[in-house]
Amino acid sequence: MDDTHIIPIPRKRYEKLMNEPELRLLCEEKCSVKLVLEGNNTVKIEGESTKVFFSKDVIVAFGRGFAMKECLKLLEDDYGLEIVDLKRFGTSKKNIARLKSRIIGKEGKSIKTIESLSSCKLSVRGNKVAILGKYDELGNVREAILKLIEGKKHSTVYRFLEAANRRKKINSLLWEKKQ
Repeated sequence: MDDTHIIPIPRKRYEKLMNEPELRLLCEEKCSVKLVLEGNNTVKIEGESTKVFFSKDVIVAFGRGFAMKECLKLLEDDYGLEIVDLKRFGTSKKNIARLKSRIIGKEGKSIKTIESLSSCKLSVRGNKVAILGKYDELGNVREAILKLIEGKKHSTVYRFLEAANRRKKINSLLWEKKQ
């Protein structure tokens, strides 16, 4: 059964899809769908219902600023996308800008550190923080972002992620030992 879904994406990302047809073709090939650039910065996904369903997150992630190759990982069973809306935590532009700067860090240091302590990628655009990564780490990275929003020290957040990595490693070793 064929289906369509329309997704709005930011103008710059729409233009990137329009000006770099190889990105669109790569997505179409990997997702087994047809992408139609509708104008008004919208992308129409056409194809079999299940293919359209799974390719929606790929286009949303691309719109949030991730590279297409990273977005296509969402087609794998163990990858997911989470979006944290900063408007939930601050309504004024000044407050949202403050939250974004805490998450990004000086010269992007905070984002780089969070990405290096996890297998996740982060993108801060507009009023949203997008997290793309393996399901088993998405929750920890979301929690780290929320801790930064709450005002926790960056070092505290990094220690939280390091502890999560240690627990993951221990659980993995215990699992291997059981088998």
